[in-house]
Amino acid sequence: MPPALTDFTGRDAELARYTTLFAESRTGTRPCVVAVSGRPGVGKTALAVQLAHHAEEFSGRVLVSLRDSAGRALTERAALIALLRRLMRPDDGPEELPGEPDELADLLHRTARGRDLLIVLDDVVAEAQVRLLLSAVADACVVLTSRRPLGALEQARHLVLDVLDRPASESLLLATGGPRMAQDPAAVAEIARLCGRLPLALRVAAGALAVRPHWTPADLARRLGDERTRLAALSLGDLDVRGGLLAAYQEVPEAERQAFRTLGLAPLPDFPLWVAESLLDLAPEAAEERLEELVRAQLLEARRPADDAGEVRYGYHPLLRSLALETAAEVDGPAAVAEAVARLGRACLLRARAADARLAPGRDRLASVLVTDLGDLAGHDPAAAAPLRWLQAESAGLLGVLRGLHAGGHWDLVCALASALGGYYEACALWDDWEASHEQALDAARRSGNAVAEAALLRSVGDLSWQRRHTGRAVDCHRHAARLFALAGDGIGAARCLTGEADVLLGQGEPERAGALYRQALARARSAGDARGCADARRGLALLALVEGRPADCLAELDACAAAAAALGDVRWHGYARRTADHVRAQRRTGPAAWSRLEIRPGVWLMNPPAATSGRG
Repeated sequence: MPPALTDFTGRDAELARYTTLFAESRTGTRPCVVAVSGRPGVGKTALAVQLAHHAEEFSGRVLVSLRDSAGRALTERAALIALLRRLMRPDDGPEELPGEPDELADLLHRTARGRDLLIVLDDVVAEAQVRLLLSAVADACVVLTSRRPLGALEQARHLVLDVLDRPASESLLLATGGPRMAQDPAAVAEIARLCGRLPLALRVAAGALAVRPHWTPADLARRLGDERTRLAALSLGDLDVRGGLLAAYQEVPEAERQAFRTLGLAPLPDFPLWVAESLLDLAPEAAEERLEELVRAQLLEARRPADDAGEVRYGYHPLLRSLALETAAEVDGPAAVAEAVARLGRACLLRARAADARLAPGRDRLASVLVTDLGDLAGHDPAAAAPLRWLQAESAGLLGVLRGLHAGGHWDLVCALASALGGYYEACALWDDWEASHEQALDAARRSGNAVAEAALLRSVGDLSWQRRHTGRAVDCHRHAARLFALAGDGIGAARCLTGEADVLLGQGEPERAGALYRQALARARSAGDARGCADARRGLALLALVEGRPADCLAELDACAAAAAALGDVRWHGYARRTADHVRAQRRTGPAAWSRLEIRPGVWLMNPPAATSGRG
């Protein structure tokens, strides 16, 4: 048995539980078999050795590796021989070991019988490798370590080992990194995060600092910051994080290796099944099988939502994702990566448009003119059935996909996806995501020379600027967008820009100019049959009437806005019009002084709006 690590950190609960279990098993009728599984570098062997040293009551403790020096799995026969050689005394047993596994198992049984043993079988590959061996040492307590869970072993207790928690990972860095590590707690926390709290990676990182006196912890954190070179930095002597992860990758069949590489392109922090379907270009059942195989191989994680109500999501350990991206670049090449990114972009766009069409029908001007060959989405798909919940779950990932599309030069997809997400960003006041997505999309529109896309995105940026009270930029964006729409022959888009500019002017206390623009916008929308434009212009005219002290006219416009929203099937805008009308009626009874804020669009509030002149007509 190797010596215990003097700086072993964490795993207190596991050590206490299984040490007690071993002690109880020695007085019971059946010894204990514990199967510890987990990804490479998670500390399975270290925990098994630590357990063995905690279990001092055993008269014999032995560790046998079930791989040879080249990393190849021992055969069933070789595993039996390896354990026999550890247990046999020099004068015991025959001069030549039997050739058949059954005969070896019988010899092992006689050798181990009555000896009160704790046996660690390290790096087991499969159940078949150890089943005969375990039957031969049925009186011993056994700890097995493996990458894959050994679920088919009878009566084994299973422990799937995860990474260390944050306090333990930082403690390990402090214990192994030398005194300089303690001088920068912020850098220690960042190093632990970049290592994914994987014990082997933490030890290598700490060792790298300890042997380089000219480095600071911040220097180390900076070197680990680049995902593309992080694995190369986590190598020290014969400790190689990449090598361990690569061995696990190389053990699975090529279909799973290809899936592992391609899924590295999925958005962070995790992704649902439909993302895998699009990236792998597989039917749902086939994609799910690939995912589950990768989970069993400890190359991917399956995560159930905290409320246990949503669908299972999948994700990478950060270092495994680095390996996936690295091997994808080496093996698959840029063309295959670009195709996978485009497939994912189209799948995201299909769902984002379906969600937007449910939340704000008719809002997205690009839905009918840009990337229109997406196919249909099933009505039971979460994006269509529960659009707001779907967008909340996928929002961060969708922005990551958009950035990847931009990096790959998929200009039309970038523009279309940003436009489809604009309504959600506005409804939830996600201003930073709104700005980031539209900045990249405007760049894509200009690179591709798509004036209609630029116009639609500029109009959205105008609304964002208005809500951020950047009124000058807002007016410029709406006017520029109107010109581009007009040049492209899109009268509906140009008319909607008039409403946007009018909103800015109304908020600046210029009701006459705002009113003229609202009326122009309404006339054009009615002429073009644009129900969305009519609802928006009617909303503006209602607010104008309220500001000017004409509550009866305000209510009439709100009724017209509600009717247009109902024609669209827009529940949110219909509810807004009715809610605002009820509020106006209540305020008529208390007087205009009661207004301190005004909902000028669904979920968008104007604080201290322009004072309404008195009037109850």
